[in-house]
This record gives sequence, C-alpha cells and structure tokens, in this order.
Amino acid sequence: MIKRPLIPVVICYCLGLIVPSYFTFSLKNIILFFSGAIICYIAAFYKRKRVAATCISFPVFFLLGCLFIYPYMNPEFNDSHLVNYTGNKRINLEGVIDSYPVMTRKGVKLYLKKIFLHDREGSYPLSGRLMLSIKEPERVYCYGNRVRFFCYLRKPTNFNNPGSFDYIRYLSLKNIFVTAFLQDDSGVTKTGEGFGNLFLLKADGYRIKIRALVDDMVPSPAGNLLKALILGDKGMVPHEIKEQFIKLGTAHLLAISGLHVGIVAFISYLFFNLFFRVYHKVLLYVDVFRYSVFLSIFPVLFYCLIAGFQLPILRAALMVLFYMASLLIGRKQDLLCTLFAAGFFILILMPTSIYEVSFQLSFSAVFFIIIFVPTMKEMFKKNEGDLFPEKRRWIKTNFLSWVGGASVASAAAILGTVPLIIIFFHRFSLSGFISNLLIVPFVGFTIIPMGLMATILMPVNWSFSAFLFKWAGALIDILLKITKVWSDLFSWEILVSIPARWEIVCYYALLILFPVFVKRKRIIVFLVIASVFVLVELTTGFYNDNRKGPLKVTFLDVGNGDAALVEFPKGKVMLVDGGGFRDSNFDVGKEIIAPVLHKKKIKKVDYAVLSHPHMDHMGGLPYIIENFKVDELWYNGEKSQLELFRRLVSSAEQNNVEMKICSDVFPVMIIDGVQIKIISPFEKKDLFSSGSYEDVNNNSLVLRFIFGTVSFLFTGDILSDREKILEEKVPNLFSNILKVPHHGSSVSSEENFLKKVSPDFAIVSGKLFGEKTELAEDNLNIYTEIGSKVIRTNLRGAVEIETDGTEYSVNCLKN
Repeated sequence: MIKRPLIPVVICYCLGLIVPSYFTFSLKNIILFFSGAIICYIAAFYKRKRVAATCISFPVFFLLGCLFIYPYMNPEFNDSHLVNYTGNKRINLEGVIDSYPVMTRKGVKLYLKKIFLHDREGSYPLSGRLMLSIKEPERVYCYGNRVRFFCYLRKPTNFNNPGSFDYIRYLSLKNIFVTAFLQDDSGVTKTGEGFGNLFLLKADGYRIKIRALVDDMVPSPAGNLLKALILGDKGMVPHEIKEQFIKLGTAHLLAISGLHVGIVAFISYLFFNLFFRVYHKVLLYVDVFRYSVFLSIFPVLFYCLIAGFQLPILRAALMVLFYMASLLIGRKQDLLCTLFAAGFFILILMPTSIYEVSFQLSFSAVFFIIIFVPTMKEMFKKNEGDLFPEKRRWIKTNFLSWVGGASVASAAAILGTVPLIIIFFHRFSLSGFISNLLIVPFVGFTIIPMGLMATILMPVNWSFSAFLFKWAGALIDILLKITKVWSDLFSWEILVSIPARWEIVCYYALLILFPVFVKRKRIIVFLVIASVFVLVELTTGFYNDNRKGPLKVTFLDVGNGDAALVEFPKGKVMLVDGGGFRDSNFDVGKEIIAPVLHKKKIKKVDYAVLSHPHMDHMGGLPYIIENFKVDELWYNGEKSQLELFRRLVSSAEQNNVEMKICSDVFPVMIIDGVQIKIISPFEKKDLFSSGSYEDVNNNSLVLRFIFGTVSFLFTGDILSDREKILEEKVPNLFSNILKVPHHGSSVSSEENFLKKVSPDFAIVSGKLFGEKTELAEDNLNIYTEIGSKVIRTNLRGAVEIETDGTEYSVNCLKN
C-alpha cells in the first residue's frame, strides 16, 4: 500500500487542472470517462480490492480536475453577456464594485458585477464581470459602491511573442473577459453604496480608517510600504522601492503571503502561550499548547480581514489554518500530508489558483522547507556533541540552533522557487540567501506586529494606535535606508534566461532526490549525479553559443510600433527598434522585448538600432541597454527633446555603448555572412532636419539585409515622398521580406516603390483599436496587386522568418 495516498491523489488532481491548458477535451468525453472511472472505483471498493481502488482513484481525481477547470478554459457566453457589446460604440453602464478596489500608481482598477445597460429604450441587465481602469481618479471608491459611467468595452488583447505574458488567460481565470478604460472619473457617478456582504462592507470601512490614519502619521514612501504590509496595498509602493527589494531577493515581503500570515500566527501563539504561563495554576487545568494554537486563529483571521481577504491572502490563510488544525488534532508530525491537504482544499475551492504565481511560489517554498530541514538536521546530528559541549548546551538550543534552522529553511525556500522566479521574473538575486535571514525577521517580528497591534487597538485608543503606526513608520525608514545601501553595494542580481522544460524537471528531480540519498548515506552518489547534470548543462550552453545556424528575423508584436529581433548565423544579435507607447508607465523593453530575449536565451544584444527618435520606435531600447550587454547603438543622428531619448543617450553613455551615426555613406557591414547596407538617410541632405514630424519620419534608417539570395528591407517610418526618392536613387531595392513603411498608413506605401521592392511578404506592425488598425485598405489592395502576402502582427502575433540563404520559412505565433 502507498504510505501517503493523499499525495499522489493531489498530484493527479493538479495534472487534471493543468493538462487542459495544453490539450482540448470535450466536456462530454470528460463526463463519460469520469463516470466510468467512478463506477470502477466503487466496484473495486465494494469488493475490497484496496490496491485496485487506490490505483483507480488516480484517474478519478485527474478527470475531476479536468471537470473543475473546464468552465475557465472553455467559457460560454449568453446573449446578454458583456462580450457582445464590445466595439466602437460608446455605451452607458451601471454596476456594483464586487471586490476591494486595486489602487496602484497608475490609477485604480474596479471590478464590477450586477451590471445594467442604459439607453433611450430602458435598462437591461448584463451578465459577466467588468474590469474598469481609471488612470487619474479624483474620488475614493469602496467595495459595494454602485457607479454609472460611459465607456467603450474592449476584449483583452495579448502581445503575442515568444515568452510573452498571457494577459487574456490571466483575466479569464478571474472571470473577466471584457475591460474598459477611463482617463479620469469626471464622468463617473456614484449612484449608491452598501451593495454587498455586510461583513465585508464593515471591514472595508475599517480599512479606510486605517489607511487614513497611516497617511496622517507616516509620510511616503514608508507609509506606502506599511499599507502594503498591513492592508495589502502593494500597488502604491514606489517602483524604486520595489527594485531595492527585488535586488535583495526579498520582494515577497511586499505582498502579503503565507510568510506574513505564518508570522502573525507564530507571534500570536507566543503571546497566548506566555499569557497562560504567567498564571501557573492554569497549567494544571488546560492544555496550554492547544489553547494557544486555537486562540491564535483569531488574530490570523483579523489580519486577513483588514488585508482585504484577497485571493492570495485567502489561500495563505487556508494553508496556515490547515497547519494549525493539524496541531489541534495531534497530527503535527506529518507536515507533508498537511501541506498537500491544504493545497487540495484550496484547489477544490479555487481551481484557478494552480495558475497563480503566488500559490506556486508559496507551495514550492513550504514543500522544500518540509523535506530539507529534517534532512539537514539528520546530516549534522552526529556532530552535535562535538560542536556544542555540555557547558554550552544552552547556546546550541537557543541562538545557534535558531540560526542554523532559519538558514536551512531560507535556503530551502530559495532553492525550491528558483525556477519559478526565473520563469516569471527573469532575474535572480544571490543576496537572498543572506538578506532573507536579516530583513525578514526584522519586518516580521517588529513592523508587522506593531502595525497589527495598532489596527486592533484603533477602536479602543486612537492615540496609541497613531503612536504605534508612527514608530512602525520610523522602523520602515531605517529599513529603507539599509536596503538602499545594501542593494546599491551588494545586490548580486543576475538576469537569467528561461530554462528549458528538461532543465526544470532535472533540477527539481535533484532537489527531491537529495533527502533520499542523504537518508541512505549515498551523498557521494548524489554529488556525482548533480555534477553530471551541471556538465550537461554547461556543454549544452557552449554548443548552443557556438553552433552555426540559420539567419532568424522575428518581427515582434509591440502594438503600434516597430521592433524586430535579428539572430545572425553565428550567434550575434541585433535589435532593430524597440517599440513604445505614449504612456510612459508601460515599458516595452521590460514587458515585451526582454521576455523574448529570455525565452530565446539571449544574454547579449550586439547591435541596437534606432531608426528614428519617435516614441513608438525607441520606447524599449533604454531598458535593454540598461539590463543587457549592448556593444553598439546605431541611429541617424537625429536629436529629440523627449525625456525618453535623453534616457536612451544617458543609458548608452553609462553602459559604455558605442553610438554610431549612420547614413547612406556608412560602410557595408558583414555580420556572420549577412550583408547589411544602409540606404537612407542621405549624408548631405538629411544630416540636419527641421525636426518636423514628417522630416523625422523620412530620416528613418532604411536597412537592407542580404543573406545568400534572400533579402530583407527595414523601412522605419518613411513616407511616400522618401519612397519616391529611394525608387529613383537606389538601383536595387528588391527584397523578399519588406517591413511595411509607417505601419501601412495612407501616407506611405507608394505603388511604384512597392513594385520596385516586389516583396513576397509584407510585415505590418500595427495597433488594434476596436476592429480598426492604421493599415489603409487602399494600401492593402496595392500589396495584393503586386503579389505580396500581407501579415499583420496585431492579428498573427510575432512573425519569425528563418533562412539558410537559399530558402526561407515564415511562421506566425498565431495561426
């Protein structure tokens, strides 16, 4: 018999939740197989075939997972659903805020249900949940408010690139399929309040009072960090503060998680335990341990209540409460089963949690702490007598023992979450092994208890709560000063490419096997296996870095901007433009281009090219220069007063990037056998322009790549008058692949110019507004007439073209 049958059952259930995201199953087949498996299980159980029943339970729970996740993977919408009202028609909606508003430095997000559509003919109820984003809110919104406004409804869209974040699925798992955006809330009217759960309404009112008191007593940024620790308002923490904690590997402190809830439970237990022991007679009548654990449940629930009972917090609370329940029923030794039972309970209630980063990180960290800490204690158990003489036994059992246990637990949590951190954040801090030992206790045992005590005492003594908040803010100020110096001097942070699946499987297999080899005293065998894995990893990396391959050009989906990644045959890399938006809050380099580089395991960009200094072409380049090794920056010499351009130049100077001004007299470059010719702008005529919108566009760098018999033409944002000049002055413009000028707008794509280029494929990088793009229909007809196939990145995602110099293939991320 299986010693812990719950564990494989939970694993099978988790697989059932995950597999449907990769393969499509019909609901009919799932129900059919699930019913058959249930019948087989009942038959085996009835005949007392325990082994058979146990084995059959695995597919039962796998299919149960498929059944639970099916509605999220295959949503069905009725005629009154919000998705049927998306488009370019402005409509009048009214709805109730059904969860605590999410406040960030970019505005506020409101989640609405019970929505009504108002028009001249009347009011109609709509189904579905709406996410409303307000960039510049002037009013405070609360859970249970009913609001009315005019808006355009949009379906969420992705930037479809290799390694990109799946925003559509992220929202769909929250049951959101429609969004709306307002620049400000001048057109938003509150039509009511108190529409919700009475308990949550009271809690939200209390949260507002806490937030107001913290704002009065603790200035920013310490106040924002305190609200993140107590109320879960992490969105208001300044970006530079987040970066400090990320560099030190302690970013998990900024979001309330199992760590915070566990600390509250532990401190509460210590308090009640000490309280009972003060009165010695109590020890004769009650089980102090169990009473202390039981009473600690209430501070945990209170902490979760003021933190908003958001889903990550609720999951963390359930995990901690499951552990406390196991202590109460006397199952404190079997921590692994307790963890899996808690995870199973959470995934039954909230199946989509399996896809949440917070759940994956929390579960992995606790899992490896459970299996590593006892193993390490076993390893050093034999030498304890030599290390700690009898006369110093108190040192061993107190300080040094605590430091050893904390160090092992911290290391286990970090090692267990490394692949996940790399996959989701593409960076890893070596400082985390030390900083977590120092910063986590400081925050957990001083700031959080002080802030929690202040919130509890607010109804009783407002002045004392204010005093506690003020001192908590003072401690945070000290913390921020320390982390600032530490992150600047000893961050030890590295950017890491996304590991392959086989690497992740091997890594976790080694971690899980480590306790097994230690228990069987085969540590040398484990080291040999680990060394083989490292050797294979290094050999694979060396082979990939030095092998000769094809030329790959990937036109990225960056909205209404341009960005193309060129991977040369021998490994050199060029980035032509970096996309961008007018809204500087969204960094294309960080959110779109960098994940592509990480996915492709690219650590160095040899050449960065800026065709011209407009926002939609240079937006992502500063981040790439600041975070990747870049040797050269090619540009046309055009200056710009935009802050982004000044950041680009400053970043290039600080990172020793050679800036080269390019024009038609720039010598022909040959990189890994690929010939690169710059055919515009013209040296004498275009060296200095008027700075007008048209001149800046016309002065775009125009590059022609030739590899064998296959050629590419990158045209930037040149307009039709520049196209005519190129048609006249450049003898050979023929190119198999054309990056369509100026996103295919009506002021470009001159017919004679296109005929001279005569491309097989024309790649358009354009934006999507409702159902319209900048691509002019007349231009589309011209490309069709000359026999070119048009591919639009906003519809087909990233376009990867691979060639050996003779033939080429074209692949789109979306079919």
